[in-house]
Amino acid sequence: MQKTHKAKSNGIKEEVQWNAKGQPIGHNSEGFVSYIGVIVRLLVPLDTNNWRAKRNTTLAGYKQNVWEAIQKTYVVGDERCHYVLRKAGMLHRAFRTDMRQKHLRDSDGNYKEHPPRDLYPQITKEHWNSFVAWSKTDAFQKLSKANRERALDPEYPYRGSRKGYARLEEDMSVLQVSMGEKVFGEEFPEHLHAEHLNEVLKHEWLSATVINLYARYLYDKFISPGGLTNKLSFLSPHESRDDVKGNGSISRILLKNKKIKDKMILAPFNFGDVHWALLVIDPDAGIIYFLDSMDSGSESRLLCCKNRFENALLIYRAYNQTKPAKSSRIKWIRIKCPQQTNTIDCGYFVSRFMKEVVMQYPKKIPDNYFDEYKCGTYSKDKLSEVKDEWAGYIFTNVIPGGSWIMDFLET
Repeated sequence: MQKTHKAKSNGIKEEVQWNAKGQPIGHNSEGFVSYIGVIVRLLVPLDTNNWRAKRNTTLAGYKQNVWEAIQKTYVVGDERCHYVLRKAGMLHRAFRTDMRQKHLRDSDGNYKEHPPRDLYPQITKEHWNSFVAWSKTDAFQKLSKANRERALDPEYPYRGSRKGYARLEEDMSVLQVSMGEKVFGEEFPEHLHAEHLNEVLKHEWLSATVINLYARYLYDKFISPGGLTNKLSFLSPHESRDDVKGNGSISRILLKNKKIKDKMILAPFNFGDVHWALLVIDPDAGIIYFLDSMDSGSESRLLCCKNRFENALLIYRAYNQTKPAKSSRIKWIRIKCPQQTNTIDCGYFVSRFMKEVVMQYPKKIPDNYFDEYKCGTYSKDKLSEVKDEWAGYIFTNVIPGGSWIMDFLET
């Protein structure tokens, strides 16, 4: 933005590149979109509720003012007018939403009489009163509820960030994310590609990279702040996939924790790029909890991964004689957990399982699952929560400039 204002003060118009889909890309694109947001907040009153209203001469005048202001600062042809005004409408809606969330009510929940003029001097008392009055109406409450439900529905794609899909795909052919030793037992780089964003934002089948990044989110959000770094960690599915006998990376990572008592290791496991299940390993107790969100074929899947994890635990026991085992056998416990209703959601279910195990620590996993989370299947809201958490973590902590998120869905 500072660059944009400097160019404007010098009478220089900045160029904007566009892709074949009519979306801005290139080094000026992010500042371009941000500037649209600034202009629409300045030139369009806060109480403008319906950006798409037809035959409204007042609204048409506001739109014309926005378009002319953009043309004074950027080199944009008339063919880009539709994009600019559509984006302006979305950003103005985002501004109104932000005002409702942060400035509409005081700490007691009462509607404020005056706008936050110290932050937004352009908001008049007249426009504020109109904005407050509309926010109180039954029509607005009904519309707001419908939009929240729509935004949470996995059937509607997550619209991502203000940075824009076009620029995300252009900028991040690959981003390297460090997976710390405390998180996974061994440090390794995870490589985030644009297709991984697509998996979450379009509610597709999740890959190991996405699962690992959600585990990293859980570590940074709950495990580390909760002082549980010596009690909970993860085993990367990259490692368990390749260690078919359990005498390689699985046992090596378990042995790194041999001096730590009562630690639980969460191991999301991928069955042939077809299905996910979660194994929770309690090495000292010699117990492996098996959480599978699809009953059909679950027994055969358990047998498929049984040998590698049992071998790894036996190696762990052989090198860790500080705590004698009560039994020479490894105990497997199949947990009666929530079940998916399609063939796509296994990765989302495993992600929720991981979160709920972390949230319930130090509780052991009951055979019929935790009472707090017991259900036949997860609701769309619960699955959307996983998507929102993953996307929020990635856009805030991984993608440069990604904290400028939330392209709000249009009404």
